[in-house]
Amino acid sequence: MFIGELSPSRSEVHTSNGQNTPALEGTIRLVLTDDAGDQHQYDIPGVLYDPESPFNLLGVPYLSKYFKDAKTMGTKITSGAYQSTFVWDHGKNERTFQHGVDCLPTLQVNVGNSYYKAFCSRLRSFYDDHIKFGFRAQTRDLRVRFKEPAESQPRSKKRKFSEFDSEIQPGMELSYKDGKGSCIPVVYEGVTNRSNMHSVKKPDGNSIVVDESQLLRMHQPDLTNIPSKPMDYQKEVENGFLSAEDAIKLARPKALSPIQQLLMDWHHRLYHIPFRRMFMLAEKGFLPKILLQCKDNVPKCVACEFGTAHRRPWQFKGKQSGSIRKEKQVKSGDGQSIDQIVSAQPGLIPQMSGFLTSARYYGATTIVDHVTDYVYVHLMKELSLEETIKAKRAWEKILHDAGHTAKHYQADNGRFADKGFQDDCDAHNQTISYCGVGAHHQNGIVENKNKILTQGARTMLLHGMRMWPEMITTMFWPFALKAMAERMNKLHIHLYGSTPESKFYGVCGEVPVGSYHTLFCPVYVLDAKAQNEGAMGPPKWNPRARIGIYLGHSPFHAGSVALVLNPTTGLVSPQFHV
Repeated sequence: MFIGELSPSRSEVHTSNGQNTPALEGTIRLVLTDDAGDQHQYDIPGVLYDPESPFNLLGVPYLSKYFKDAKTMGTKITSGAYQSTFVWDHGKNERTFQHGVDCLPTLQVNVGNSYYKAFCSRLRSFYDDHIKFGFRAQTRDLRVRFKEPAESQPRSKKRKFSEFDSEIQPGMELSYKDGKGSCIPVVYEGVTNRSNMHSVKKPDGNSIVVDESQLLRMHQPDLTNIPSKPMDYQKEVENGFLSAEDAIKLARPKALSPIQQLLMDWHHRLYHIPFRRMFMLAEKGFLPKILLQCKDNVPKCVACEFGTAHRRPWQFKGKQSGSIRKEKQVKSGDGQSIDQIVSAQPGLIPQMSGFLTSARYYGATTIVDHVTDYVYVHLMKELSLEETIKAKRAWEKILHDAGHTAKHYQADNGRFADKGFQDDCDAHNQTISYCGVGAHHQNGIVENKNKILTQGARTMLLHGMRMWPEMITTMFWPFALKAMAERMNKLHIHLYGSTPESKFYGVCGEVPVGSYHTLFCPVYVLDAKAQNEGAMGPPKWNPRARIGIYLGHSPFHAGSVALVLNPTTGLVSPQFHV
């Protein structure tokens, strides 16, 4: 978080453990995201650096002092029972966030995928996972309506110099490319009134006006001379620190074979399903059997490797004395585990018509059937008792439509231990049991499903933001979470060819792999005038399709109907002609 150099500090910090004297202080870069999804960046000076502190603390009074709005209370936090609202910068920006399981108002800042991008860039030098016929479209000019349109964004009066314009100051030494193959050291004097033109002073004392593309920082690599052969890479590294083998890897990164590209394409389309399950689908005939040739040479998915990374356990538990699934639970509804997922990042609520709402999703209730392993995810605007009971009744309606009845729930303490939830169970002649305090393994079925859901949703979000960073943001997490639940129910095939959904509804059917597309990929929707047979279509020379964002299958239509987000209006509609 710190930018620039740290300077010595004489300040003291008094804590409950005693007094500490941080040795350094500096400026941090704070990125705050408001309810509309817009990011605001601030450089806050005078922040103490203590490497021994386990927490990063930034008080609201200090922020108010930075914004100079202490008298008007323009920076403050208002807390309620389930959520808090953070207002800053003279009341211009606002962020509402839900409380976690510990009921403390915790707001995550500086969220993003910059570390993942750097990971992909470094890995690309040795492993090229590019799919030549797959999801490659990138559109830079589209803006979603729930973000501020490009035309309405205020333009800064000071024109930017380049990526490092904030660090370029008059008097700094730069390198000037004269266009004849030479680089001349010059002194930067400032920007001119002409577009992209800057004034610099040559070593002979004469000032000239040059284009910013001809200026480089001193000792900055010139990207117009990129090494491409192993010998070129070895020349770039002095004293022979780069071996011949490493130079060959850099110059000729390992690329995917055509069959591996086909396997990776299906992997992206089927919501990053594990490769072992893809091979099971291929063996059953749902996927091309040619994919089985990659069984001994499985490629790596960068998004999966990064999105599903977790801490390796250093010890393993022994055999449990009992099982959460009971022998008497033989039908769907006889036993189910229930838990909740809290998201610090607000999620987009889809709308088909009307004005766009400012409400957001802040969590979800997950329910897992013990008999069939069927997973249900209910998105929630707040983690209140009323919303939790709504999620429970929505699940029971699905059970009723499948011919089942809910009889028993296994839950954690917390919201499910409230009197209102217990009264609702008693009213429907249902029983409920709880795990011990801190013993989350006693609700391990749904805890494990929550882990798979969040890791899979994170993987699909990372892949979408990597491929289409101009459009895909973390606000799309509700669609990724629902898509992950759909994958677990419809695509996780068992040894005998059944899926959790087929066992839940008691039917045997095909796995519709052909109706799946890569989540968050660009799709083209047929113009509304051309969708009706016999109707007058659009003018002959007008486009017959518009671009949209694929958000998965519609839960209220046939499996071939997709949910598509219109980047112009911000509305989500079910579309068949895509």
